[in-house]
Order: sequence, then C-alpha cells, then structure tokens
Amino acid sequence: MNVIQELVSIQQTEIITIEKIANYRGISQQEAKRIADLLHDRLLLKLDGDVIALTEKGKTTITQL
Repeated sequence: MNVIQELVSIQQTEIITIEKIANYRGISQQEAKRIADLLHDRLLLKLDGDVIALTEKGKTTITQL
C-alpha cells in the first residue's frame, strides 16, 4: 500500500477550522487565518501530532503545521 492509499484509507478525518488551528497551536485567529489561506482549496487530513497530509490536484505532500 503506497502513501496515498494509506492517507485515503484513514478513517478519522477532521475538518480543520481557523478556530481549531488557533486553539491547537496557541496562536491568534489572524495568524490562523493566514495559515488557512495558504491551505485554501486543499483537502486536509489530520494525522498524528502536527503532521497534516495535503492533497491537491493529484499530489500528496506531508507537512508540519
């Protein structure tokens, strides 16, 4: 099973809102909105810890929030 298949098969997905970003990282809502704007139009899958999978136009990248 490759990484993309593993990410797609994750059962627990979570919609990441500006409030959740701000609360999770202890930052201002303005900074959280800036992060959310950078992630606009991407499917977010929340993984363990700070790691998030971003899938966009057939590409998958793993990033730290």
